[in-house]
Amino acid sequence: MSESLGKTLKKIREGKFLSIEDVSEKTRIPKKIVSNIEEDRLGEISTPFYAKGFVRSYAQFLKAIEENPVKEYLSGIKIKAMPQLILKDEKVPGDWFLKYKKHAGVAVLTIFCIWLALFSFTQVARFTKNAWARHKARVAERQTQAASEVKPKAVKVVKKTPVVAETVKPEKEMVSLEIEARYNTWLHVVSNEKTLFKGTLRRKEKDSWQAEKVIELKLGNAGGVNLKLNGKNLGVPGKRGEKKTLIVTKDGIKEQR
Repeated sequence: MSESLGKTLKKIREGKFLSIEDVSEKTRIPKKIVSNIEEDRLGEISTPFYAKGFVRSYAQFLKAIEENPVKEYLSGIKIKAMPQLILKDEKVPGDWFLKYKKHAGVAVLTIFCIWLALFSFTQVARFTKNAWARHKARVAERQTQAASEVKPKAVKVVKKTPVVAETVKPEKEMVSLEIEARYNTWLHVVSNEKTLFKGTLRRKEKDSWQAEKVIELKLGNAGGVNLKLNGKNLGVPGKRGEKKTLIVTKDGIKEQR
């Protein structure tokens, strides 16, 4: 005696390692209907017409349409397969995702594009600001160097009896400060109330400034730089992350309290 329609389909489903939930999700047939078919309770389905449609869809999904119990059941009426038949108020797994997945993808892509645009704008603005500050500092440095290279006027000696030479004025006391960044460090270099540089010195970058008598140096990361004064290495002026204000003269460096 051959197996019933329901047992035949259940045996094939289990042989494919599919659960009733898997079948319901992929065929859009409600789980209750799948259970009714496998338990040969087709009379509980609303009409024979719908019952045959569900059986045909289920059998086509399992590739069991040529099985004898299936062919015998469907031989009564020829109807088209209805793989999307769903009873009213019956929920199928995945409905919410299938309904909104297109809108969700567009929303995620839009958010990503906005974030990328804001990030790019911030980076460009920061780079432009630092480049402009460095340019101004270099222009000021060149102006200072040009002023220091002006040759002093020749000393006139008036010959008298006795011959007395005029007193020569001493040269200006120049302070030359060189900074090498060990880590990214914010700097503010001031001389005679004039800003020579204000911005971030990147890791491994070097820069130098000259001024008369005094340079005021503000550091956002005292442990992130190495200092040289008039060619003499002074080392690291503080701890990493420490903020300091230093007064630099030709005699050395002292911290402003």
